[in-house]
Amino acid sequence: MFEFHLGKGLTLSSEELKAPLLLLGRSGQGKSTFLMQFVLELIKNKQSGLLYDPYGDLTLSIQKHLQSEEAKSFVQVLNQDEDLPGFDGSKFLLVSGNLMEEGTRITAKKAQAFLKAYVSLKSDGWLIVDEAFDLMDEELFDFYVNREGKQKILLSAEELVGLSKIERERLLRVVQSIVAYKTRKLCAKWLSEYQPVFKTKDMEAIKQYHFQYSMGDQFGYDSVRWPLEDI
Repeated sequence: MFEFHLGKGLTLSSEELKAPLLLLGRSGQGKSTFLMQFVLELIKNKQSGLLYDPYGDLTLSIQKHLQSEEAKSFVQVLNQDEDLPGFDGSKFLLVSGNLMEEGTRITAKKAQAFLKAYVSLKSDGWLIVDEAFDLMDEELFDFYVNREGKQKILLSAEELVGLSKIERERLLRVVQSIVAYKTRKLCAKWLSEYQPVFKTKDMEAIKQYHFQYSMGDQFGYDSVRWPLEDI
């Protein structure tokens, strides 16, 4: 067991933090900082998993915070065009896409192939996907909302509008933890319907770099940790 330090006042034990975890918020509100902090906590505590980063910027930022040889040796950096030769599941993978040059359609196709290859090889650990709902197909969505497996899922996205009504309902029924930055009114309304602790009016008033969270029995309001610490 170890501790996640995810906000200035938000600290949870690894047993308290339940997956699937949903991270929502409009661009520029602080989601990327939260993802970096989350991944650094996992690496620091030798927790295996994968971050799929469609733009590649998160991967570069995380690498800058890996200062110890121990942390560097625990991380493997790949491009989504590479396969997984000799992968034994013992490290944390940072996987970069090339969305800015290839666009969403090509990136999504490559991301789907890579993520399916990974989950077929790795039955536990964390699977963290940024821009998650732009980069999945029906098979991956079914995997994300399946709570029977050991894989722990964190899905990050700006909005839920890319999901059908049925998909949105399935997702919001199974998520165990939610971190919400400022989002659009419609998205806030959908969250409030499934988790009444979230209030649409309160969500619209969230300040930049602040977030509301619901994790198990805990609900609160916090701000991102900054600057991030090297490990």
